[in-house]
Amino acid sequence: MTYQRRKYDDMSNNELRPAFHFTAKAGWINDPLGLTWKDGQYHLFYQYVPDRTTWASNCHWGHATSPDMIAWTEQGIAVAPGDGDDGVWSGSIVTAPDGAATMFYTSVTEPDIGIGTVRTATPDDASWNAWTKGAKMMSAPPELGVLAYRDPFVFRDGGQWRMFVGAGLEGGTAAAVSYSSPDLSRWTLDGIAAQRAGMSVKDYVIGGMDRGFKLKLFRALRTMDDAGFMPGITSAFRDDYRQSIASGNKAASDSSFHGGSRRGGYGHGLAIDIVSVNGQTRLQRFAASEQLWKWIDTHETELGVGRPYLDRDPPHLAPIDGREFAAKRGRTIVRKIGPDQATRRESIPRAQRLSQVRPARAMAGHPAMPPAVYAQSAPRGW
Repeated sequence: MTYQRRKYDDMSNNELRPAFHFTAKAGWINDPLGLTWKDGQYHLFYQYVPDRTTWASNCHWGHATSPDMIAWTEQGIAVAPGDGDDGVWSGSIVTAPDGAATMFYTSVTEPDIGIGTVRTATPDDASWNAWTKGAKMMSAPPELGVLAYRDPFVFRDGGQWRMFVGAGLEGGTAAAVSYSSPDLSRWTLDGIAAQRAGMSVKDYVIGGMDRGFKLKLFRALRTMDDAGFMPGITSAFRDDYRQSIASGNKAASDSSFHGGSRRGGYGHGLAIDIVSVNGQTRLQRFAASEQLWKWIDTHETELGVGRPYLDRDPPHLAPIDGREFAAKRGRTIVRKIGPDQATRRESIPRAQRLSQVRPARAMAGHPAMPPAVYAQSAPRGW
């Protein structure tokens, strides 16, 4: 395609190219990297194979700049293979408090390109058009059984620097290996920050939930759906999964995430985040979600699930007979239904309690169903 070889200072002016997406003048590109705002313009780096239009292991880091993230000017190759690298693969760029920038990338060598080595580079000048490679740093920790290792991502984490490196473990498990550093030079291996077994989303997320809560949740979701609220789960908390992904930490006694609290923890697999997906726009869906949350508050005693945090975490849902709910709103429930009813609530048959639910006015296209459907058993696998 000859148009690829034509020269354009502003690539968005080429009518044969997308107007709002960066493309190189020629070659194969992938993986946007190290997007940074500096000195009045954006710096974009990307995986780049300049001499072909298909992937090859000898990837480079290309570089482009833009004042507005729409009109891009290609600046050429920032880092190329050589000096011990058969390929310069994905990574990230960080800027220290003194303004000094450091690139962290994956150095790969043939033939074992699956397991890379983290290496650094620093810019030759303020343009960031050329970078000088530093020493190779960490490789895959042998004690962790790593079969694939690449793509370092570095960020500021409180008073230190944190690095996550993508990894594949024995048995098909995906993981993020965590390191910490005081100065971007000296790094300490902290272990596995997060991992996900090679199983389906249903088996991993829903399969790991507490079975009693899962059954309550199924019945509650059916009731919400029959009332026309179109509920959707945005997070299903399995053990310390949320904490591992969000912060790199396991559930701990001083964590406010699900699975841990300053009171010592609330158990595992006992919470979800729930919203309404009813609406064509985000504003409409948010308004529907607010209606759903208020409806849950009204019917929480019949549903067996409720919202422990009414003010600061509205989608969060947990069993009302669980420790988390008791710690945050237990006294409110006792005042609402009376201490005798609160004590005897679990002695009332489930079907009878659910038949007392008064669904909110059904939304268009979603008529409320007879209460009898609320008490049916959960399907196999839930």
